[in-house]
Amino acid sequence: MSFEKPTISPEKPTTSTTPAVAPEHPSQQSNTPGSCALRLENLEQQTSTTKGELMVSVAADICATFISIAKYSEEGTLQSQHTRVIDKVIQTIRDTDVKQRHLLDRQVRRLRKERAWIWKKYSRLAGQADTLVRAYQTKIRKLSTSLREARGEVARLQSERDMLRACLKKNVLEDASNDNVDGEKEDIDGEYDIVEKGDGSLEV
Repeated sequence: MSFEKPTISPEKPTTSTTPAVAPEHPSQQSNTPGSCALRLENLEQQTSTTKGELMVSVAADICATFISIAKYSEEGTLQSQHTRVIDKVIQTIRDTDVKQRHLLDRQVRRLRKERAWIWKKYSRLAGQADTLVRAYQTKIRKLSTSLREARGEVARLQSERDMLRACLKKNVLEDASNDNVDGEKEDIDGEYDIVEKGDGSLEV
């Protein structure tokens, strides 16, 4: 009795063209860039208090991150090739700080020059103003003196005029009483009118 060996057809193993993907680990999410930057979104809608609190939180996270990196570097867990990118960030911060400091120094020097120029111009204008004030004060004193003298002269001339009029009136009355050729002259107001001519003489 003979047994036949069963024939088994050779089959190629099926391989999937899609590579196997390991399940996402929570620690992989922390490596995504922008975890701190995403917290800065919608700043326009936040209040001043929440903005301040957010900045304090972000600063604390950055400080804690750098402290941890420094600790691992000292322990040897992180090598220079690992922290090279961090070194570039630190160098960028330093360069930015130096540039900003140089910019501020230039601004300070410019402001000092402007302040010196303004002070010099103000001092010159103040000196000119003092000179003008003293000159006008002198002119005012001279004008005041001239005005007092002119008022005194006017008062003296008015007094002399009154005296001349009184003397003239007295003389006219005496001449009229002695001269009766034309008859008695009578004035409506009981007084003679004295008219001053253009040459300064008086006419009755």
